[in-house]
Amino acid sequence: TSSNSQRLLWLDMANVLAMVGVVLFHIPSNVELSFREDEFVAVNECFFLMSGVSLGLILQKVNNFVELFTFLNKRIVRLGVPTVVFFVLFYFLWLIAGRELAGDKEAWYVPLEELVTGKLHTVIAPYWFVICLLTMNIIFSVAHGLLPDKRVMFLVLGCVPALNLLPLPDVFELHYALKFFPYMVLGSLFFISEKGRANLCLSFVAGCACCYILYKVVNADEELFGWSNAYGLVYTLVILVLSKILEKLTCSRILSLLRSGALVLLATQNYIIGFARIVLDRLTHQDDFLVNHIVFKPLVLLAVYAITLPLIW
Repeated sequence: TSSNSQRLLWLDMANVLAMVGVVLFHIPSNVELSFREDEFVAVNECFFLMSGVSLGLILQKVNNFVELFTFLNKRIVRLGVPTVVFFVLFYFLWLIAGRELAGDKEAWYVPLEELVTGKLHTVIAPYWFVICLLTMNIIFSVAHGLLPDKRVMFLVLGCVPALNLLPLPDVFELHYALKFFPYMVLGSLFFISEKGRANLCLSFVAGCACCYILYKVVNADEELFGWSNAYGLVYTLVILVLSKILEKLTCSRILSLLRSGALVLLATQNYIIGFARIVLDRLTHQDDFLVNHIVFKPLVLLAVYAITLPLIW
């Protein structure tokens, strides 16, 4: 509908602004050290929530296991192929020069082991997010297929983070996928009709409450919901409000280009930022110049987009 089309344009703008926040997060600054963990939770919480919006919209149209399998296959290809392609590209660059420039001590085969287990740290580390997103998509889709009663489904989905209390292997970013999962579920409620939304929201809240109580009973070391999660919701709200203000001022084609280029930005940003750090250190004859001068963050942000936009196009 025209109403949904307008909301999708709004979502495109929100995704673009959220990606700007991700790039800014990866540009280091000593000023932010004391609340770095809060920033990490906030920027990722925002992105997972908005990913849930699009996922919920798609799954509303999936009516059987054949359609569900088709959707999952397309999603795996859409997220998996760029991950492998960028990994291969940057892995060879790492072998040729990157390992020496970064002072990495990992053996040549370590990045390959990380790719197989879905735990990227050495090469294209920001793609932990893409792998995590794929794991979340699979969990959500399986629940959608197995639980036809959506009230039961959202109750169960609210309890998903409690699986982190089990000794599960942390492959394919399963730990973070379970931790951030409630925000994807929250986003998926965005396009649900108002008539059914209230009951599903109540079911989801009940599931989250059960999960929280279970965490307290088990006395898990990791806090399930903390202040950083609240900051993330405020940050997401700010992004959505700004998106509503700016959506009419931007060409939809540019928005579509920037949104579709998120995977390219994730792959290239750290390398451009790293190169900028080296250049600034040599020009100023100071160590960690960028880290100690936060005012240069916007310039590096512009450099990231100026270099990456032609690649996205």
